[in-house]
Amino acid sequence: MSTDYEPDFTPLDDEEGELAEIDFSTVVPYPDEAREAMLAPFRADPKRNVTLRLSESLIEALRKRADAEGLPYQTLAMLVLRKYVSSAYLDREAVREVAKTFYAAGKET
Repeated sequence: MSTDYEPDFTPLDDEEGELAEIDFSTVVPYPDEAREAMLAPFRADPKRNVTLRLSESLIEALRKRADAEGLPYQTLAMLVLRKYVSSAYLDREAVREVAKTFYAAGKET
């Protein structure tokens, strides 16, 4: 299981750029019991299938990081999205400014 890779996508912002530079070669996957205990609360929440259009390079980078963590890539994607939505990765003021810009641009058309 090799984790040496260079993502071939452009980071969206500084935070994503920092994440892309992390060296995952020293990551030790959680033991099965610890991983299951960590994921149990998320598995109890009902799931619904959705379709997202993502670039091949982003999917490949996600798969490689998930492999380094010892997780299925869709589970890793759910965990990242859950953290983002719960404001762990969110700058609310920046989101409001972007939303205002899009809203204003939409009114002009």
